[in-house]
Amino acid sequence: MLHIDPWEKVAECERYLQAAGDSTHRKILTDVRDLWIGLANARNFLTAAEFDQQVETLNSVQADLIKVH
Repeated sequence: MLHIDPWEKVAECERYLQAAGDSTHRKILTDVRDLWIGLANARNFLTAAEFDQQVETLNSVQADLIKVH
């Protein structure tokens, strides 16, 4: 089980957005941030397993994005 707070990931995306200069990178970061917000808002409607799966997937996407840029 991952112990990742989606709202912390939203804040992390915001920090990366502040540093991003490329408009494409900014758009992708904005989309990832919005996905974290959606996941945080949907948390009460998901089982723990569903939530963990979504966190794991989205965390991996964000990590890959950050490595590339």
